Parts: sequence; C-alpha cells; structure tokens
Amino acid sequence: MAGHMRSRGAMRSPSRRWARGAAVLSFASALIFTGAGLVAAQPESETTTTTTTTATVPVTSTSEERSESATSSTTTTTEQQLSGTTRVPVPSTTGQVSESTSAATSPRSSAEVSTSTSTVPVAPTPDSSTTSAAPAVKAPAGEWKPTEDPNATVVPGQMRSDRQEIPEGFTKEDADKAETMEARQKMARMASPGCQVYWPSPYQVCGAIKDKYNSLGGPNSFLLWPTTNELVNPDGFGRRSVFQNGPIYWSAASGAHPVVNHFFAAWARQGYEGGILGYPTTDEIVNPDGIGRRQEFQGAAIYWKLNEAYAIGGAIRDKWNQTGATTGPLGYPTTDEIGVVKYNGRYNNFENGTITWSGQTGARLLYGLIRDRWAAQGREDGA
Repeated sequence: MAGHMRSRGAMRSPSRRWARGAAVLSFASALIFTGAGLVAAQPESETTTTTTTTATVPVTSTSEERSESATSSTTTTTEQQLSGTTRVPVPSTTGQVSESTSAATSPRSSAEVSTSTSTVPVAPTPDSSTTSAAPAVKAPAGEWKPTEDPNATVVPGQMRSDRQEIPEGFTKEDADKAETMEARQKMARMASPGCQVYWPSPYQVCGAIKDKYNSLGGPNSFLLWPTTNELVNPDGFGRRSVFQNGPIYWSAASGAHPVVNHFFAAWARQGYEGGILGYPTTDEIVNPDGIGRRQEFQGAAIYWKLNEAYAIGGAIRDKWNQTGATTGPLGYPTTDEIGVVKYNGRYNNFENGTITWSGQTGARLLYGLIRDRWAAQGREDGA
C-alpha cells in the first residue's frame, strides 16, 4: 500500500511540477510584457517633455527660427495622433503657430504680434526693433494765433516750428526768427509800442497799417502774412507794408488801405501814389449791381468787373455818373483815361460807348451808331 501510495505520489509529482512551472512562466511572461510596455512608453514620455519645453520657449525674432518652431510643434502633434497614446497638451495650437509665423513675415509691430499670440511670447522683429520712433505729427497751420510763451532764443526741438506746420512761403529759419522777435516785443513792449510780429513771418507791422491789417483779420485775411517791414514811399511821407497778396498803403491825408490784384495793376499803370490817382482813400467797395467793385483814390477811382480794372476820374467820371455809372447805358469802363493830341483832350471807352473831354468842348457822351460813325471818322483827331 505504501508502495502504491508512493507510486501515485510519484505519478502526481510531475504534474504539479509542470503546473508550477507554467505558473512561473506565465508570471515571467507577464513581467516581460509589462516591462516592454514600460520601456516602450519611456521614449514617448521623453518626447512629450521635449515637445512641451519647445512650445514654451519664447519665439525668436528671425523667420527661420519661427519656421523651425512651427515645424517642431506640427511634427509632435502628428506623432501623438499616430501613436494613439495620451500626451500632455501642447500650449501652441496649429492656429497660433501659423499666426506667429505670419507675424515674422508681415510688417507688423512687436506690440501687434504679442497681442495676437497670447500663449507664446514673441520677441520684436529686427525691423521693428531697429526702426526709430516716428516723429511727432505737427499740428496743421490752421487759423493764425500769436505764439504762446515765445522763446527769446532759438531752442532746438522746442520752437513753435517744431510742433506746428509752417505756412507756405516761409522757412524754419524765418519762423524761429519771428518767434524770438515776438518774445523780445513781449518783454520790451515799450521799446516798439506800435509794432507787431506775426509768426512765422520775421517782419514787423506798425502803426495805422498794423491797425488796418488786424481789422481785416491779420494773417487770416486775404492778405496773408507780411513779407517786408514798414517801408517809406518814394514821396518821403507815406508808408507801406507788403504782404503775400498785396500791400497796405498809408498817408496822413488818406489813411491806411490795401490795394491788391487788378486794382493794384491799374494803380501801377497810373504811377502809384505819384500819379494822377494819388493814395487810396477807401478799401474795395461792392458796386450797386452786386457784381463789380471799385476803389476810391485821391484823384480818381478804379472800377473792376469780372475781367479787368480801369481808372476813371475828373469831368469824364462826373458825366458817367450823370448817366447812371455802372447801371447806366454805358456800363463799365473798358480802358483807362487816354490822352489825345487835339485840344489836349482825354477819353474813356466803356462797354457800350465813349465819353470824351477837352477844355474847349467839355465832356461829351457818345454811344451806339453815333459813336461808331465818329470812330470811323478818326475820333477826336478826325475831321
């Protein structure tokens, strides 16, 4: 029996040993399989760490490095999708990478780039870092005003010309000189009580001419800025100041008045203040027809309508006024007063006729067919 029992134990012994061996092998296989999985996971963990570090490094200023950063992030994302494993999310999304890349190639400032890519710090591009700040925009000239707190000496970068546009016709040197003149006048008002400087013009306007100029609006008027100091006229008595669009003339008998454009040209033809017209006694006046203008002088008047201005005076003007002047049948003068040989006479032509004068005949009015026949016969000097 005992031998039989030993025989059965001997028969079961290999089976147990086989079962134990199988269990050991199964456990070993499990360990090997698990270990292989851990080994396989280790490189992926390193890749994840590397990718995360790359994504959080600030993007540099060059286009090449930005492109490399975008490529690295795109490659890591693709590996994650292929492996099917769970990884740590990369802060930079595809959209953020592409926006950062475009910032490196488009002319945007560093401030614009950092605002558009909030998760990735972006360094300024070489262009934006080396470009100097744009100069401050100067205020437009606008309506003229005296300089506030003018500088008595030229201070670079702190003059009115450095912060406000200079009107056409003047240089920065002119403007800075004008400002220092304003300052000196302000500090020593009693030294030149009747004069004023109008920035940026470095010239003084004085006395009654200054008062007239200011009453018209100063530099804001049609005259614009002065281009000379006050000048003495050839007669030795009168004064004038010249402005960009014409002069203002003054004499004690006539006062101060501007003479500009066609009126100035007609006055010049008659010899200015030294001719038969003398000094102006009024500014320009609108005529009753609402179209033309006139200006009175000491010896005659100048009339203008749309095209040109002409002088008319004396007995010829008196006769013209009797007929209604600009609203009468003759209309506006079309010539200055012209001298003739016979009887030392004179005449003016008008839109619709002529007024002729001599000491023997006085002023005579001719128009229409009569004037045409008279002109055909040689006018005043004819038979």
